[in-house]
Amino acid sequence: MIDNIAAIGVQPEDIDIVVTTHCHGDHIGWNVTYDGDTPIKTFPNSTHWIAERDWEHYSKPENDNPAFDRSVKPLEQLGALKLIGGVEQLSPGISTLPTNGHTPGQQCVLIKSGDQTGVITGDLFHSVAQVTEQSWCPTFDWNTRMSTQSRKNLLMLASTQEWVVFSGHLATGRSIGHVVSEGGKSVWKPL
Repeated sequence: MIDNIAAIGVQPEDIDIVVTTHCHGDHIGWNVTYDGDTPIKTFPNSTHWIAERDWEHYSKPENDNPAFDRSVKPLEQLGALKLIGGVEQLSPGISTLPTNGHTPGQQCVLIKSGDQTGVITGDLFHSVAQVTEQSWCPTFDWNTRMSTQSRKNLLMLASTQEWVVFSGHLATGRSIGHVVSEGGKSVWKPL
């Protein structure tokens, strides 16, 4: 990731807001690096916007999450943590959008520019099959009823309002697309 942002002229110190869609290990690994046992923010000028519900859930001893302990908890002592409880505006046209269920605080990022809207989905869905079969859930969803409802609601909005959808778990080259209706079913159309 550091090489990819450098390739477009962005340095780690240029990043001032990091939004965590949810606190699973594959979505939090770049938050901090370590010098021995000392955590250091990967993006030195950043504040990390994390859903309060995820923070509360993974901070409990019974919800052991070593990745959270290593990559999220240190943000508090580093003065880089901003807990959010719902829809929060990051800047004009960019806001968080709660889509709880995959984790207690799963959230998307909604981006509005002119007459277009885009949404970064985090782990709202993991495969194009879940766009069509919206009640299918991975075994690691925290609350499948809630994740299914969140997925159905967001995919309906994405389809009816023609949002551009960014989904990190889809294959490279197919991870940005539209949700469209074909034959009465929702389907994924990559851009």
